[in-house]
Amino acid sequence: MSSEEQIKLMRELACMLHAAFFGTLYKLRKERGLFGVWEHATEGISYILAGYFTPLGDAKIEDVLLDLEKTGVYQDLKLKRDGNKFTFKVGKCSFAGGEEGVHKQLSLLDMPCPLALFVGGYIARKNPSKRIYAYPTVYTEEGNITEMELLTPQEYEQKKRELVEMAKIEKETIEKA
Repeated sequence: MSSEEQIKLMRELACMLHAAFFGTLYKLRKERGLFGVWEHATEGISYILAGYFTPLGDAKIEDVLLDLEKTGVYQDLKLKRDGNKFTFKVGKCSFAGGEEGVHKQLSLLDMPCPLALFVGGYIARKNPSKRIYAYPTVYTEEGNITEMELLTPQEYEQKKRELVEMAKIEKETIEKA
């Protein structure tokens, strides 16, 4: 298979994964609210994604991001670290723009970006004694920004309890409306 064929297949795979991810979380959001969805997504980072990284071996995240940019689906991927805090920026995403773009259907602050969850999972894999906590993604017309934080298991559980409380309040507010 040529490299052009591989890139075409990667683009198709990215489209399918984004559609499945957002479709599932959108439906779950109607039942549990944004913060309830966020709780499940952040749990998934620590538990579910770990097994998917085996094919990447010991590749550095910077190299993985450069390879993702080669597909043409994403551009200007940046991961900045400041202590235990990370900022992941997607400068341009093929799904973001246009009248039919995914970002037009999302709120400015919304469900997690699938690529940010992948990056968070990668960070967690490299830091097995910590848990990664991803904050809601801020979507722009062209891309998005997601902040994440490496936490102790105890700090992570506290953040999760806060999310559960926020989800409860959000659900009560929606029910009253």
